[in-house]
Amino acid sequence: MSEHDQTHENLGNGNPGQERPIWYKPDGCIPYPVSFERKIFRTNTVALTVSHIAAFPNGFEITLTIAASPERKDFLRTFGMEQAKGRSESAGPPASLRIGVAFPDGNSATTADPYPPLDSDSDPPSSLIIEDGSAGANRLLNQRYWIWPLPPDGRVRLLIEWPAENLGPSVVDIEAEEIVKAARQAVDPWR
Repeated sequence: MSEHDQTHENLGNGNPGQERPIWYKPDGCIPYPVSFERKIFRTNTVALTVSHIAAFPNGFEITLTIAASPERKDFLRTFGMEQAKGRSESAGPPASLRIGVAFPDGNSATTADPYPPLDSDSDPPSSLIIEDGSAGANRLLNQRYWIWPLPPDGRVRLLIEWPAENLGPSVVDIEAEEIVKAARQAVDPWR
């Protein structure tokens, strides 16, 4: 189990006395979908898109959906996944799949950035994007990423690059106002 998975497991269980960092995705909160224009990027063997964006009170989650061509029978192994009895679990995306986010105020983060410290006494990063789970079957994979914080006014730019699959830098622009508006609709039913 990776350090990231252990972190999610420990904080996700709501360990008594362990305060979640300000940048962490809220536990038990129901997000609200964000309206955005979807783009599909493709090569000869893979296609991918940001298929879903969900806003939370302190950040947002994107889902990257990746589909492989019929000849890519090894596709899930690219992500460290093996299918067993209809269920697949991932060790995470391949290192060459890079996702970045650029905020309107100049802050940015990439999936290659180091994982921030978990103690609540440490200063939070100015922004971050971290892998937040995946599910897949056969030639289709949904990979989630958590992005913090909510953006200031302007455009948020997502950059996707996958050199191993010959996918050059691809850009998805999202209006920050749509993310912030959706975040106001997120609900924590237990508060």
